[in-house]
Amino acid sequence: MADIKPIITVRDKNFSASVFARAVDFKGDGNYTDVYSVCLQRGYKDKQTGEWHNQQINFEYDDALIVQNLVQSVYNRVRLFKQKKEEEKNAKK
Repeated sequence: MADIKPIITVRDKNFSASVFARAVDFKGDGNYTDVYSVCLQRGYKDKQTGEWHNQQINFEYDDALIVQNLVQSVYNRVRLFKQKKEEEKNAKK
């Protein structure tokens, strides 16, 4: 089996996003359509063993904006939660 390589890879710290292309014959009629999938990966080091591990999630390229919106929404909600908690803590002083 051939080693499949990404057509695009972007990295930031321990995170990477890679895009893979494959040709798919959806109808079985010999007409292939290019399909793109995304693999998000996070590397981390196990503190006990010192070994590196990877976590990953795969999805179709068309879902990238949905994933972006979900992550941004969670980030904003946690930020507001932490801010509210800090304000409550300061009000008790």
